[in-house]
Amino acid sequence: MKKILNKITYVLIVLTILAGAFFLTACDKKQIAKETEYYYLDLENCDALGMITLDFVCVKDDSYVVLRDDGTATIRLKVDTAMLGSLLPFLGSGEIDLDQMNIPFFFDEYVTGLIPGASFADLLHSLNLMKKSVGVEIIGIDGLLSQVVDNKIAPANLTIPDDLAIEYTDVYEFKTLTSAITGKTYEAVYMGKYDENSDPFVIMTKGKNEDGYETLYLRIEFVKFTLNAVKR
Repeated sequence: MKKILNKITYVLIVLTILAGAFFLTACDKKQIAKETEYYYLDLENCDALGMITLDFVCVKDDSYVVLRDDGTATIRLKVDTAMLGSLLPFLGSGEIDLDQMNIPFFFDEYVTGLIPGASFADLLHSLNLMKKSVGVEIIGIDGLLSQVVDNKIAPANLTIPDDLAIEYTDVYEFKTLTSAITGKTYEAVYMGKYDENSDPFVIMTKGKNEDGYETLYLRIEFVKFTLNAVKR
């Protein structure tokens, strides 16, 4: 059970730093949605690190992609705090040493290279840096960190904040792309700032599922992250 909790923790960290990697540089006038569109995540078909599907760590009806008519978009992942809380007793009755779970190493291994100045040794600074520089916010994290001693020891009676969620907000635009291999054209959502010589980190392709509903698909190979969402 401890291995499962470790994997869940790693996935949540990856989701956070993955969002942090989305930020790049500038952008032109864009084509955007005429009316705000909501795409709710198909969590059973979303996964990170190839280890666990997001239906195990996120809340279905509160995890989504929203494309607003003002040109901004948000990817929201609401953490299933009840599920996380139910796993805590399996760690034992004593304090939880985050070092023994390799969480500081895992955080620094991924985050430092993506967000200069970020470090597990100063989590609050790192999280504020992520929010200001790349538009990533972990809602409810203050209530969680306030219980951790010396940045690594969590109490046996650790309480998971009910509002814990990860949000990434940035500008977006629609693009029509053509495959260099097949010649097929398809519509994509470019999310994040970029310049004329590059692409944004987040490119979601639009499509339809077998029931005729519009969908969004995102795949990022370096962390084996897959996102599937369905329009409502």
